[in-house]
Amino acid sequence: DLAQVLIARQAYSEAELVIAAIPENEREMDDLAKRLTAQIDLWKVGQSLPAAAALLSAISQSPHDLQLRIRLAERYMADGQFEGALETLMWVVEQDRGDLREKARKGMVQVFGLAAEHADLVGRYRRQLAAALN
Repeated sequence: DLAQVLIARQAYSEAELVIAAIPENEREMDDLAKRLTAQIDLWKVGQSLPAAAALLSAISQSPHDLQLRIRLAERYMADGQFEGALETLMWVVEQDRGDLREKARKGMVQVFGLAAEHADLVGRYRRQLAAALN
C-alpha cells in the first residue's frame, strides 16, 4: 500500500493525501486505513511537541510533573518509539489516581492499536496495565 510506504519514509503529508482519496466509508471499515490515519494524526501532534531530549531535560528538573511525562510519551508515539511511550505512560498510571491516570491509560490503549504488530510488547504492557488498574 502506497500510504504505508510513504509513512515508513516519514512522508506523512503525502500519505494523508493518498488516504484522503479513499472513500470515507471504505476508510472507516479498513483497519489498516484507521491505523495509518492514527499514525498521521500522531505525526501532526508531534509537530507541536518539543524534541524528546528537551522533554527529558525538563523532566530531570521536575521529575514528578506527570503532564510533562505524558507529553514525552506523545513525542515517543509520534516518533514510533512505542516501548518508550508505553513505559512512560505506565509510570504515570502507577503514580496518579486522577485525570492524568485516565489520560495515560487511554494513551496506552492507543499505542496498543498502533503497535499491534509487536505482540510481545503489547502483551507485556497490557498485563502491566491490568495489574496496575486492579
